[in-house]
Amino acid sequence: MLKPITILFIALVLSSMCVLNHGKHGKANERCHLQHQVRQECGSSCPRNCENYGKAQGFCPMKCVSGCFCRIPYIFYRGSTGICVLPKNC
Repeated sequence: MLKPITILFIALVLSSMCVLNHGKHGKANERCHLQHQVRQECGSSCPRNCENYGKAQGFCPMKCVSGCFCRIPYIFYRGSTGICVLPKNC
């Protein structure tokens, strides 16, 4: 019979392995196929786009969103997905 401390240690090791392997499979490893985009695991839930550029940022929940985002200085043309453009081309 295993002692509780041994079981706790095994659980800790297994959970650490899961954390270390996060991002090596599935979506975390996918590439962005549109020009000027980069994959982020913790991007903004309210990215800049031509519709909101130059306006005061309204309420935006502080939560991480995984996906493809525009590289700086590019912004989304519309919404939070699709092509990225320079702000001067909005």
